[in-house]
Amino acid sequence: MKFQWSKACEKSFLELKKRLNTTPVLTLPEGTQGFVVYCDASRVGLGCVLMQNGKVIAYASRQLKVHEKNYPTHDLELAAVVVSLKIWRHYIYGVHMDVFTDHKSFQYVFTQKEFNLRQRRWLELLKYYDMSILYHPSKANVVVDALSRKELEFEVDDWVYLKVSSMKGVRRFGKKGKLSPRYIDPYRISKGVGNVAYELELPQELAPVHPIFHISMLKKCMCDPSLIIPNENIGIKDSLSYEEIPVQNLDRQVCKLRTKEVASVKVLWSNLFVGEATWEAEEDMKKIYLHLFETREVQDQGTNSLLSTL
Repeated sequence: MKFQWSKACEKSFLELKKRLNTTPVLTLPEGTQGFVVYCDASRVGLGCVLMQNGKVIAYASRQLKVHEKNYPTHDLELAAVVVSLKIWRHYIYGVHMDVFTDHKSFQYVFTQKEFNLRQRRWLELLKYYDMSILYHPSKANVVVDALSRKELEFEVDDWVYLKVSSMKGVRRFGKKGKLSPRYIDPYRISKGVGNVAYELELPQELAPVHPIFHISMLKKCMCDPSLIIPNENIGIKDSLSYEEIPVQNLDRQVCKLRTKEVASVKVLWSNLFVGEATWEAEEDMKKIYLHLFETREVQDQGTNSLLSTL
């Protein structure tokens, strides 16, 4: 039987949240012994619980930021630990604590041989704390697991916007860069697929696109209208991406290095606003969109001619 998050469930959740954050349950720390932190991460958020001698001191959770959704599992688990250290620094700095995680390989984070730049930066923070990292099975980590997994759910006949990726029409290092994601016209949910996916009723122009989407690709139909773009003329591909075309160079700057000068131009893209213009290498842009520079050169020549006659 499929579980449905009803109004009664939401009411119970809010009541439980209220009770867990009121003084009859939470306690104040006493002394400097027996601190334990339970951490967990999911593809939705981070959660952590601070305890001392078996009593709960505080709970904390937050949703993942946009860039954090691309992190590997190992980095997400490490991010949950870093968040707990920053929030409860006034409790745990200078005292020993045990940190429990349900990610087994994370126990060896201090002895692994290779780190990426993000991990190195976080380990610089961790080294200031007296901590032991221990494994804790996820089945026994119920509270913190729930804190990390609370997410949005939809129902059949709900209308949702669909997220698409906008790609720059210029290559750098052989790859096209991404711009801010956008949402296209709302579509009706025809049915749920499992716990985290939904099937949408798509129009004929999106026939090549598979109609089942993960919940992270959807947004309730109450979004900022400035994020919505019409999908008729942008040529959405079956990968749910489309190509932005530059329409104007707004500015130009030159960065002087030791042996050379590197010129950049501020580019306005076809479906974006002026505030979302990006800086691109002038050399790369000239290879593909030379007409943008020819227009500016003609304007500059006209300006120079006018000045010479004065």
